Amino acid sequence: MLLTVSDLGQTRWENVEFEATDTVAALKAKVEELWHLEPQRQRLRCVCGMQILEDDEATLGSCVKHEDCITVLLEAPGPILLKGSVKDDGDGDSDELRTAVTSPKLQHPVFKVEISVAQYNWNSGSSIWLTLRSPEGEVLANEKLSPAREGGDCPSFEAPKSLTFSQEDEVVSLAHAGCAYELRYCVGGGGNHAIQVKKWICRICFTSEKEPSKIIRFPGRGDVTESDSSGCTKIWGIMSSDSDF
Repeated sequence: MLLTVSDLGQTRWENVEFEATDTVAALKAKVEELWHLEPQRQRLRCVCGMQILEDDEATLGSCVKHEDCITVLLEAPGPILLKGSVKDDGDGDSDELRTAVTSPKLQHPVFKVEISVAQYNWNSGSSIWLTLRSPEGEVLANEKLSPAREGGDCPSFEAPKSLTFSQEDEVVSLAHAGCAYELRYCVGGGGNHAIQVKKWICRICFTSEKEPSKIIRFPGRGDVTESDSSGCTKIWGIMSSDSDF
């Protein structure tokens, strides 16, 4: 079985030989080899006609024909956006860290994590944190997000500065598939403590700031749409710099 493998630009490999018993996974492995892709950072989809070849275990003989053209699309995961708000007057042992929001399980290596807070009312014993947990629930890294403040029980209305954690920080470098992030807070012990956090936003980014030159919408089964703030994935073609697509 001979297939043509093409991106949406000018790169095209003709008469690539496969067996009808080869799987879709074998096709993707060949594409990774031809384009020198890094599978740990880039996922790809193969499209034949109007059909996305999604089942990696399916044989090519069951989903494509001799001399068909396979179009290659890269899947770049869009960011996960966590939004949290906290209002807690404390009860019992308020020195514990409590979870405000938990991310979905990670599926890709993390490039950076951005944190911002619109309003933060807190006492001296209060704090907010970014926590990375392993797939087994073990705490791998903890980053304190709130600014240091000395003594006094009068609440402060100072919001923490926006923060960016990169691959030089353990809370990013230790992240791997199956891990999850948590936005956590501590009210503070000793009584009469409270914490209020508004518009606490955490943006988990899986790729660099470089945007694709084109966004591709592929119609039909399994419609693909441009990424939005809810964390949908972006799909675009592997495009050459001089492509006029």
